[in-house]
Amino acid sequence: MVIRNSERSVLNLARNKYEAPFFVNMESFFEFSFWISEELLDLEAQFKPRHDVRLQPVSGTNRLN
Repeated sequence: MVIRNSERSVLNLARNKYEAPFFVNMESFFEFSFWISEELLDLEAQFKPRHDVRLQPVSGTNRLN
């Protein structure tokens, strides 16, 4: 048996109890969160360097004069 709650789930995104409440629909919030995380992963993959740059310490004896 499926029991459905007709009440909409909301999140209060206010930072503390002294700020005015900022309510958002929980389902919409999570859909947006997943969407933006996928977009960020795509951007990371798009702009990732083709090869890893390895930083090596510069020693005083190997410098060009």
